[in-house]
Amino acid sequence: MTEPPTEPAPNPTPKPASGDSLFLMGALPLAAMLACGLFYSRLPAKLQDKVSLVVLDPTYRWLALALAAGFSAILAVAIVREIGHERLVQSWRFFRGLGPTGILGILNITLPPLAGFVLIWAMGATNLGPWMKSQGIIAVIVYAVAFAVFAGLSLLPTYAQAALGGWAFGVAWGLPAALIGFVGGALIGYALARRLSGDRIEAIIEKKPKWRTVRDALVGTQARAGDNNWRQSFWRSTGMIALLRLPPNSPFAFTNTLMASVKVPAVEFGLGTFLGMLPRTAVAVVLGAGLSTFSKSNLESAAPKWLWAVGIAVTVLIVIIVGMIANRAIEKMSATTQPKTPA
Repeated sequence: MTEPPTEPAPNPTPKPASGDSLFLMGALPLAAMLACGLFYSRLPAKLQDKVSLVVLDPTYRWLALALAAGFSAILAVAIVREIGHERLVQSWRFFRGLGPTGILGILNITLPPLAGFVLIWAMGATNLGPWMKSQGIIAVIVYAVAFAVFAGLSLLPTYAQAALGGWAFGVAWGLPAALIGFVGGALIGYALARRLSGDRIEAIIEKKPKWRTVRDALVGTQARAGDNNWRQSFWRSTGMIALLRLPPNSPFAFTNTLMASVKVPAVEFGLGTFLGMLPRTAVAVVLGAGLSTFSKSNLESAAPKWLWAVGIAVTVLIVIIVGMIANRAIEKMSATTQPKTPA
């Protein structure tokens, strides 16, 4: 008996095009525009002239803004396609659940870099620099207080402020004044974030066992005074905060908000901030003390290339260490929560 001929399999439905090409169409031009602004002083002379023409000529300026908006829209479409609508909705709900802390976190990341340009402009366009150099101890006190307030409110970048202290007062006075500003600013940012966050972040973490396990492993907030393990928790919290503060590109203001939101004790937070910020502050103050004029270009050229390499290496090493601690804690939690199979 012969079998009936089999029908050819239908052609599979073609998959939708990947969002990689859309992502590159939006991201690469935007990255090029951003690079032209950040590294303008290092561009070839002909390219600098073209960039200046785009910025100064109103017609080209509006054209550049329109292109940037178009590329941003393309990038947004690519991100939505890649992530998916449902995940974006979940992310938005999570962000809303953070309350004011979410908005504060965005400001922590975006405001300091923008304010850094304002600080460098003010040093050249006003008499603030000569005044700081001529007022002695009064200027040191004003500098330390202003450093703490502006850094605590995420209004100025800490690297530029520390270098400014070295330029204006030298290493002997600039380093302690900058450290006072750092610790004071950290505590101001901590108090602000603690008040805004309330118990929202803690409630979110408590609902997620893995998040709670990682939090406890990194900063040891499960132990308090009176607990038998409070000394171990104290030094774990202090050491981890110092470790997070150590990389030169560590986000100062965002770390304040994060540590306050998970309720790291204030004493450990302040001590860890001092220990972790000391090396990078000393480097910034020494570099600032060697400047003849406080400007963005001089500050960029003052740092040797090996220093940037060391900073990147330190950052990578700390990311690896933190990741290992978190993974080990999750593995330990999984091992203890898995039901034992009967023999």
